[in-house]
Amino acid sequence: MYSSTSLTSFAGSSAALSHSSAHCSSTSNPKTSTFEQIRRVAGNEVCADCHSPAPKWVSINLGVVLCIECSGVHRSLGVQVSKVRSLTMDSIDNELRDVLLALGNRQVNAIFLAHVPSSNVIPPPAHANSPRPVREAWIKAKYVERRFAVAEDERARSSATNRGEHLKHKTSGGSGVNRSSSYADVQEAEADNRARIEADPWSADLTIPISPISKRLSACGSDTALDTVASVQLNPEATTWHAVKEACESGDLLSLLKAHAQGFDLIGLHAGTTALHIATRHGQTAAVEFLLLNGAKLNMLDEKLNTALHLATQEAHTLQVCQLLKRGADNNLANVDGKTPLDIAMECTHADIVTLFRVTIMRNEFNADYNNPMDETMEVVISDIAQRAVAEKEQRKTASLKEETSDI
Repeated sequence: MYSSTSLTSFAGSSAALSHSSAHCSSTSNPKTSTFEQIRRVAGNEVCADCHSPAPKWVSINLGVVLCIECSGVHRSLGVQVSKVRSLTMDSIDNELRDVLLALGNRQVNAIFLAHVPSSNVIPPPAHANSPRPVREAWIKAKYVERRFAVAEDERARSSATNRGEHLKHKTSGGSGVNRSSSYADVQEAEADNRARIEADPWSADLTIPISPISKRLSACGSDTALDTVASVQLNPEATTWHAVKEACESGDLLSLLKAHAQGFDLIGLHAGTTALHIATRHGQTAAVEFLLLNGAKLNMLDEKLNTALHLATQEAHTLQVCQLLKRGADNNLANVDGKTPLDIAMECTHADIVTLFRVTIMRNEFNADYNNPMDETMEVVISDIAQRAVAEKEQRKTASLKEETSDI
């Protein structure tokens, strides 16, 4: 449908347009504008952890703004806990900006400090003049242990359960489900294990994973290979899958963060799908970004072997396709029907999405080159199509509001 010549021409005109728009906006300093927008979010005038004024750093996956001292502690925790960026020196794209504007220090602290004692807090909270050891103890208790995100009695009950499961896993060697097992093998192993539990609850293997299929499928295309935090499973019962599903559908980032803080698995399979698949299907850009920032795997498969990219293409969500491709989503995986995202895009005649996939294929063909000429072309095409998709989305929203107003 698209030749390399036409794509190069398209990219050239897009580059000119992007350069022109960048030149026109340079006087308004968009980076400063984004910085000021984020600083105006409730609570962001001070550091989320020690209340130092005028913070200029941010944990992009937690959504909190930090002073330079606390940001150093966050960096030491590893990216599986906190991903730190500078608000003044690093680039903040539109998707990330939307995540940071939806969260903010006041609302995030309301989640992570929901059950902090009114007195005799251990460890003591950090303050602007606190030495590093005090900051470290406070920040680790807050974000790694998530000590104050759940009630103390729930924490104690969950800790006892987790210790028992860990001991059982060490002695039994796991559930016997191999990561390379076929889909049918995994389902059969789970069924056998459940049958043993029903027959003899005390001798059966009690370490059935919540989503055993995900253990096999999650090996496909992890974009980060992040380690999980040892204390992550605080109180999985506190948040139901139904609530998480609704949050993904509506783009409710606070509910997703609360579920994450309370130990709910936002990455694995639930009822044959994942949080990322649902957020993508419903076109929730900020929710997709939040999930990816917190370890969701780009190429995770649902029960029909669809990736999030398959669903974004099926629903003609151009923004989500751009979002996933920017992060390196694999557009060559076939679902249970044997269709790749490109196959679906061509069947549904989604011209912009087909263009995105064609450019991706061309870029991958040049990957052996040290200076890949298609890298810049890819960025320009994605940026141009994404901007157009945003404009069209805003136009539809405006038209919908006008219709609602006229009906009143």
